Amino acid sequence: MQPTPSAHHSTSPRWFRLLLLHQRERGYAATIPFLLGSLPRLLGNTGAAGSGSQAGLRSLIDDMLDRTPEPFVLRISRCDRLGQPVVAPWDTSTTIYRLHGVPLQSEIQRREVFFIDAEFVQGGLSSEAISTCLWRELGSTICQGKFSFIAGSYRDYDAQDRHLIERSAEYEYNDEA
Repeated sequence: MQPTPSAHHSTSPRWFRLLLLHQRERGYAATIPFLLGSLPRLLGNTGAAGSGSQAGLRSLIDDMLDRTPEPFVLRISRCDRLGQPVVAPWDTSTTIYRLHGVPLQSEIQRREVFFIDAEFVQGGLSSEAISTCLWRELGSTICQGKFSFIAGSYRDYDAQDRHLIERSAEYEYNDEA
């Protein structure tokens, strides 16, 4: 099964399509700031308020917990390559391995949706505690509008980032490919 472009409208959340496309094209998971900063663009409102805030981060985590499509789960971890917190989608129908991390179940979906590195749940196993932990590390960067991690630091999105974000609106996981 491979994620592939699709001509029809997807019911999967736009942030989810961006995660899939980012991982497919760049070969690694998206950083939390990259994903959070893309939300206004994904929703067609580059002036949207709130996404670059702790409340916006909490809202994103809640949405991820409630709307990650099956058979996927999400892993929040510290990337070995980047040294940054990242979120990666995992297709549970194509792996026999259980993901590492502390599982967090969605009350709405009644299934484990997140697998989170222990360092991000030390304040508790809730979206509020996770967003607070991530905000402590990333809040300053997010407030500055630096969402793209390039060459060891966060910077403004470049043309390639903006193009990837725009293309993700039409991207869909196709499990028949």
